[in-house]
Amino acid sequence: MELIQNLNEQQLDPQWVALILDARDMGMSIDDIRRSLSNFQEALSVMMLP
Repeated sequence: MELIQNLNEQQLDPQWVALILDARDMGMSIDDIRRSLSNFQEALSVMMLP
């Protein structure tokens, strides 16, 4: 429940919250989720290069 409260306090997009909660339901740790999101953000930034 604390995770949901923290996510809501950060005003994240509801789709991101759902994705994070689904990942937790699948057994991913918070650190794994953070790493995955960081890798995803890095991949997006590389794709956006001119």
